[in-house]
Amino acid sequence: MYNWNYINSFRASYPSDKKYREILENPKLLNMLEKEYLAKYSMDADVYYLALKESLDHYVAMKIAKDKRFTETEEFKNYAQYLKRLVQQNKENYMGIALYIEPSINIVFNYLDEETLNQIYPNNVLKSHREYNKRIYDRIFRKLEENAMVTSEELSLASIYLDNVKDFKSGRYETYIKYIFSHLDSIKSTPELASAILSFLPHFYKEGTENTRTFIGGKDRGNPINWAHSMGLHGYTCFDYNVINAMKLNSSASANSSRTFQEKDLIFLLFVENHELSHQRQVVQTKNEESFEGASYELNQMLRSTFNDYRNNHDSDEIEIDADERGWKKTRQFLSKYYNGKDKQELMTKCFKNAQAVNCRRSFSVKINPVTKKAYRYIDYDIKHLLEAIKTNPESLQQYPHLAAILTTSGQINIDYLFNNVITPTPAGREFCNFILNNIPEQVVIAAINSGKYTARQVNNLIENFVQVPHYNALTMRDLKKTDLNTFKDTVSRYKIEENGMLDRVYNSYFIECSQQLMKFSTILEVAKKKYDYFDQSYVDSLYRFFIEHYYVEMLENIERPNMESISQVMTKYQQSDNKILIYLAKYTMSYLNRNTNQANQSFAQASDKQDINNQLNDMLTSMDNNIVGSKEPTTTKK
Repeated sequence: MYNWNYINSFRASYPSDKKYREILENPKLLNMLEKEYLAKYSMDADVYYLALKESLDHYVAMKIAKDKRFTETEEFKNYAQYLKRLVQQNKENYMGIALYIEPSINIVFNYLDEETLNQIYPNNVLKSHREYNKRIYDRIFRKLEENAMVTSEELSLASIYLDNVKDFKSGRYETYIKYIFSHLDSIKSTPELASAILSFLPHFYKEGTENTRTFIGGKDRGNPINWAHSMGLHGYTCFDYNVINAMKLNSSASANSSRTFQEKDLIFLLFVENHELSHQRQVVQTKNEESFEGASYELNQMLRSTFNDYRNNHDSDEIEIDADERGWKKTRQFLSKYYNGKDKQELMTKCFKNAQAVNCRRSFSVKINPVTKKAYRYIDYDIKHLLEAIKTNPESLQQYPHLAAILTTSGQINIDYLFNNVITPTPAGREFCNFILNNIPEQVVIAAINSGKYTARQVNNLIENFVQVPHYNALTMRDLKKTDLNTFKDTVSRYKIEENGMLDRVYNSYFIECSQQLMKFSTILEVAKKKYDYFDQSYVDSLYRFFIEHYYVEMLENIERPNMESISQVMTKYQQSDNKILIYLAKYTMSYLNRNTNQANQSFAQASDKQDINNQLNDMLTSMDNNIVGSKEPTTTKK
C-alpha cells in the first residue's frame, strides 16, 4: 500500500540514520514537527517540515520492520508520545462525529503489534479507530466507484487519505481521479483535493519521478514559496497555499497561453506540477550518461555556483524551456486519459500548440549580460560562462560527469566527443551541438580526420550532427511561422519576439548561421570523402541535397527583410571557395534576394524558382541515387 521508496527521497539532506536519531532523541524537535504537520493544507505550513515528518515516519517504520526491538528504545518512546498527541489532534468531522484519521494514514501503525499499540493507547482504542475508519473509507470509495453523489466531507476524507497513503496499487486513486475529472462543475476546489491530485501526478508522469512528493503551504524552509517550485535533489515540489486556494476547477483559461500566471485553474495546476516534475526528471537524467537534459541540468547547477544570474534570465534557460515543453506534453497526456468534458479535444489541441510554442522559444531566447547589457543566444551565453568558470577552477568540472565528457579541464571542447556521439536527437543536445559546430574551427576537425585516429563511422557521427542541427532548426522556424506570437507575451524572454521586426531578425540570424555551417560542413565533407571510401560520391551528393534543398532553402524563403550586409559576407566566402555547389548557391541566393527585396509576398517556394534550383542541383549532383532524389525529408544519414 505504501511506497517504500519515499524513505530514500530525503537522503540528500539526511544521508545517515544519525540525523533521524537526533530528531527522535529531542522532544522539542518532535514538538516542532507536530506543530508544522497539524498546519498541513494551510498557509501556515512549512512544506519542508511536512516532507521531513513523512520521511521520519517511514524511517521509524523501516526500523521496526527490521527489528521489533526498536520499539523498546528511548527514541521510539519519544516518538510514541509524539504519535499519541498526533492521533488525538489530527481529526476530521464526519456526520457530526470526530474521525481520528492518523491511525489510518501513518505508515508506522502498519508495523506495530497489538501489544505496542496498547502501550500507546490502552483498551484497543487505536484498533477501534482503524476499524471504524476502514468502514467509512470503504463506504466513500464504493460511492466513488458507483459515480454516486458524495458530500464535501466525504470527498475531503478521501482526498486526505489518498494524499497521505499514496495508495496507487488498489485502484482507489484511479477511481478518485476519474470521479474528480467527471464532476469538475459540481466540486469545490480545496487544498486537500488539490494536494491529492498533485500527489497522483508523479505516479502518472513516471520517468523516474514516481517518488516525488508534493506539498501545499505558505513557506519552504521559512521562505515564501511564490507560486511553485521543485526542490531538486530533495525530492519534493511545493505550491503556494494562496494560489491553490484561489484555484477554479471548472476553468481552463490558462491553456490559452504557453506560459501564464494570470489564471489559477485546473490546467494551470496540472501544467505547473508537470513542469516541476520535469525538473525532477532532469535530476534523474544526470545519471544517464547519454542524456543532454542531464547535461543542461548540470550546466545550470554549475553556473549557479560560479556565475549566478539564473533569476535574471530564468525563462531563457534550457532547463526551464524543457520543463515547460514537457509540462504541456504531460498535461495533454493526462487530459487524454482522465478528462471527459465536451471541450476535451479543444483542450488537447491547445496543449499541443503550447508545447510547440515552447519549443519555438529556443529559436529566439537570449540572455542579457548584466554588466554589458549585450544579448547572446541563451545556450552560447551559458557555455561561454561555463568555459570561463572551468579555466578559473578546473577541479569543479569533476562534479559534473556530463560536462566533463564534453569539455576538457582547460576549458576547451573535447574533440573526441564530436566523433563518438550523435548528440542531436533531443532539443538540449541540438543546442549544445549547435554551439560546438559554430565555435570549433574546421581546421581542428580536419586535422583530426586526417590523423587517422577515427573510423569512418566516427566521422559519420560528426557529419550526422552537422546535417541534423539545421534540419531541426528549419523545423523550429516552420513551427514559429505557424505560432501566434501573443502566446509569448507572458514569457520573460529578453528578445521581445512580439515586437515589430524582431521575427525577421530571428529568420535572418538562422539563415546566416545555416549558411556558415554549410560552408564548414562542405569543407569537412570533402576531406572525409578523400580520406574514407565510406563517403562515396552518391552518399556525399545526398547529404548536399538534404542540407541545401530542405534546410538552406527553407530558411532562405522565410526572410522577408533580409540582412543583405551579413548575408553578402557569407556569400562572398562561398564565391571564393573551390566548391561549385557553394559558388552556385552564392550567385543564386544574391540573385533571389536582390530580385525580391521589395516583393514581400513573393515566395521562394514558387514552382519556377524551386524547379530552377533543383535543375541546377541535378546538374551538379549527377551521381545522385534515384531513391534519394525522390525523398522529400531526410531521416538519418548513412549507417
